[in-house]
Amino acid sequence: MRVTVTGGARFICSRIVGKLLEKGHEVVIVDREMPCGIDKSKVLFRIGDFRNIECLRESLSGTDIVYHLAEYHEDIMLNAIGTLNVLEACRTTRPKKILYASSFHVYDGLSENMVVNEETLPNIFHTGLFGSTKIMGEVLVRDLSIKYGIEYVVLRLGPAYGFTHGLKESNNAVRSFIESGLRGEPIEVMGEGRRRCQYTFVDDLADGCILALKKANETYNIISPDEVTTGEIAELLKRKYGFEVLYDATREEGPSMPYISPRKAMRELGWVTTPLEEGVHRTYLAIKEEHEHNQ
Repeated sequence: MRVTVTGGARFICSRIVGKLLEKGHEVVIVDREMPCGIDKSKVLFRIGDFRNIECLRESLSGTDIVYHLAEYHEDIMLNAIGTLNVLEACRTTRPKKILYASSFHVYDGLSENMVVNEETLPNIFHTGLFGSTKIMGEVLVRDLSIKYGIEYVVLRLGPAYGFTHGLKESNNAVRSFIESGLRGEPIEVMGEGRRRCQYTFVDDLADGCILALKKANETYNIISPDEVTTGEIAELLKRKYGFEVLYDATREEGPSMPYISPRKAMRELGWVTTPLEEGVHRTYLAIKEEHEHNQ
């Protein structure tokens, strides 16, 4: 099949592209910059401005499947308009299915004591701007499906960790902690390090996105079932690699998220996740290799 991936030059997206190629799909990447970590001879790359509908229509022409993965935390307006334009291009080019990368941020504003799943209604009055654009995108994707018969899958992706050489977008707490340690600097943890998060290994996120290809008109939380605090990650790195850890009581920790259940994805997709210690070690080895190469 011909699969078009918007945002394919970015962190999680580059892993998804690699897995699509492994399965023999013809892959078209639409993004604002050339991808890293991808064999460029195996993909068709198109530099695309997501504000330009005609450019998107041309890029999506003849496509069977669209993975809309492009997102811009730094530009909320582009995030919203870009999604709207991709869906408008889908309306005229009529792919069979669109898989939309939403986010765990749709659950922002809900109590950290809650357990939430795909049926939980977001608190739209307390969701941040980024999460709000993702909620809007989900609504638009479902509306496109109802009106024009294009199948969809909404993927609420968890907070990623991991590393891809050459990609600034692969920055995350685990990477930041490891890089500090390799530079001989202490890992600085805000407050007492009690903020809980369901960090999800980037390869697991990519696997979930690929497995969802076989489904239609569904929503899935693609997020690790395991909660961990920032302090626990720092102490893991201290124990395994001898890094120094400093807790800064003057810096306020952010709020913990509610517990987001991935049970539906694990049951219906057969999705499995990498144990935290294994994922952290693989991330450490990749960063250490680049660190030594740059010295």
